[in-house]
Amino acid sequence: MSNSTVTILTYHRIADAGSRDLAPTLIDAYPADFEAQMRYLAGHYNVVSSWDIVRALREGYTLPRRALAITFDDGYICFRDTAFPILRRLGLPVTLFVATGYTSNPTRLFWWDAIYRALTRTAQAEIDIESIGRLPLRTNSQREYAFNLIVPIIETRREADAARLVDSILSHCNVEPNRDAHLLGWDDVASLAAEGVAIGPHTREHPILAQVSPERARAEIEGSWADLGARIPRPLPIFCYPNGQPYAVNRAAREAVRAAGFAGAVTMVAGLNVLGQTNPFLLHRIGAVAGESLDHFRLKISPAGRLYRRVKAIARRKPLHMFEA
Repeated sequence: MSNSTVTILTYHRIADAGSRDLAPTLIDAYPADFEAQMRYLAGHYNVVSSWDIVRALREGYTLPRRALAITFDDGYICFRDTAFPILRRLGLPVTLFVATGYTSNPTRLFWWDAIYRALTRTAQAEIDIESIGRLPLRTNSQREYAFNLIVPIIETRREADAARLVDSILSHCNVEPNRDAHLLGWDDVASLAAEGVAIGPHTREHPILAQVSPERARAEIEGSWADLGARIPRPLPIFCYPNGQPYAVNRAAREAVRAAGFAGAVTMVAGLNVLGQTNPFLLHRIGAVAGESLDHFRLKISPAGRLYRRVKAIARRKPLHMFEA
């Protein structure tokens, strides 16, 4: 890999499967696999900060060969308990993006976790949801099917409609409120920042910015940046788009991030970042998949991974660059 390209990895949760409260779809690596991946990176890549990458894209800052950055989204507590001890032991820099409205109340659940918890814990044999229909919940397979059906519907709805649908599902499932802290609080974030973790904003309430008004998007972007500035010294001026897929990041969101004074922003669109070409406000990131082999992980982040992703995109009949101009 030449120093004209740079890789950014992204993770959400590092955990074993089996929680009844948190959606397993956000587990990107099991703990032992994550440690093996980080040991591989420590021995074969030059792990740099995300700020180094943005400086290289914006200012021509020189990166070492095989440069790579590691990022985490959302602020799950497993970052503190599982991921960061491994990263610290190996001396690898990392960026954590937090949704500050949840950091202020760590027992809150993101909507996907709230739905997963409700479907997993409900005593209802079925629920009947307007605009979706009747969903049987008698078996684990039926509950998993319902969850996988519901999530993409919510992701593509306007915010108000999505919120009503989430509330309807939770009401029909009728489970007790969550009281366990699954997310990092402000004391955790401040402690991690003091240990060298770069902390960046991920909005306050984690809305899909393309689904909200431009005014709401600006408030979410600027508000999360203000929250971090009030709580920790020197927060990272790089923004993380919630969801981060092409349909979730429109022109208004990009312009609001730029206008708020950020130096760059990360998406969830897979690919390498090319110095002199990649828009620093549409940075590509590559995600891990829980249970994948180390060989597959190595291929995915290698130069050959570009060909691998191209073949996958052709097979799925999807364009590689789907952002609007």
